[in-house]
Amino acid sequence: MGLIRFLLAITIIHGHIYGIWGFESFHLVSSPIAFQSFFLISGFYISFALNTKYVGERFQYKNFLWNRFFRIYPAYWTMLFATVGISLLSYLTIGDALVLEPIIQHISELGIDTLLYTAITNITLIGQEWMFFLGVDPQGSMFFSDDFLKVVAAPDPVVHHLMLISQAWAISFMMLFYAIAPYIVRRKMGVIIGLLLLSLVLRMGFVYMGKGLEPWKYRFFPFEFGMFMLGALSYKLYERWQTVQIRTSYLWGIFWGFILLSCFYDSIGRWFMQNHPISNWGSVFPNLNPIYMISQWIYYGLLVCLMPFFFDLTKNLKWDQFLANISFPVFISHFVLIHLCGKLIPLRNYAFVLIVLLIVCLFSYALLKGLIIPLEKYRKENYTLN
Repeated sequence: MGLIRFLLAITIIHGHIYGIWGFESFHLVSSPIAFQSFFLISGFYISFALNTKYVGERFQYKNFLWNRFFRIYPAYWTMLFATVGISLLSYLTIGDALVLEPIIQHISELGIDTLLYTAITNITLIGQEWMFFLGVDPQGSMFFSDDFLKVVAAPDPVVHHLMLISQAWAISFMMLFYAIAPYIVRRKMGVIIGLLLLSLVLRMGFVYMGKGLEPWKYRFFPFEFGMFMLGALSYKLYERWQTVQIRTSYLWGIFWGFILLSCFYDSIGRWFMQNHPISNWGSVFPNLNPIYMISQWIYYGLLVCLMPFFFDLTKNLKWDQFLANISFPVFISHFVLIHLCGKLIPLRNYAFVLIVLLIVCLFSYALLKGLIIPLEKYRKENYTLN
């Protein structure tokens, strides 16, 4: 599964390159699908851990949460510190503070509530997703707004621009899921399916009311809870399919076929949409493209059904484990590096994308070897459950 997770991280990097610098290169899956696939895969792995490692007397809720905390926060705080350091160094040398620029430019316009909320969410991760639902009034205080495009189009400051690691809101979702997962993923399959359907019905209800675009699209936890439940459902299938025998050569063919689908998914979708334009489902589900939605859920369905086999197929491969391990530092480190590369490299082409990817991977490898692996070794030596 490491290769799939790495490709999803690369997809998110591409989305940020386009969002920041406007260069649109080769597409894999879309960024929303990449984030939601991460949630799905996380649901599978946490279900596996809670049903195989944290069982019986070996399970302690605080021990489980501590292990999750230890896997995420040291690396996140290190990257947060590095982001501030890189931005300040850039400000002192080339006069651009990168991700700190919105804070430096508008700090005098922000109220104490906005400054406190920004500081707390950047440090703790808690509530980062709500920054996409907030605007800043002329007095510098925050107000709730579910119209993302209106907030973005308003004069600065924009609240979510105050996030130092922009994509970290997804980690906030994962921490929320970790907190409730021990009480859910051990339940029977019927309970998992019921919770999944509840989340889907809630999502479609909001879409019916016109809440199908940003920030509701994939940044509202009750909706994304369904993606975690899809992962838990995939684990339930894994339990039931242990006796299913498929030739390894066939599984590898299916695996590489799924990788190719992931690589060309968005390109195929764009071609299809250009030749078969269907704007939306009219007044029933506004702003919802049926072709996009159906193809999206086919992809998720394939991942749910194939992940049990891919997990067993790749779990003992060192190269795949390496890609799995480096995916997290790639995910959390790339945002400030994209900003920095854009300021230093006067290119907006495929070479720029490749340079960014190379720099992000090298930086992530250093973070992996210098911090994450030593901390993981320390954790395993001092805590019996991993």
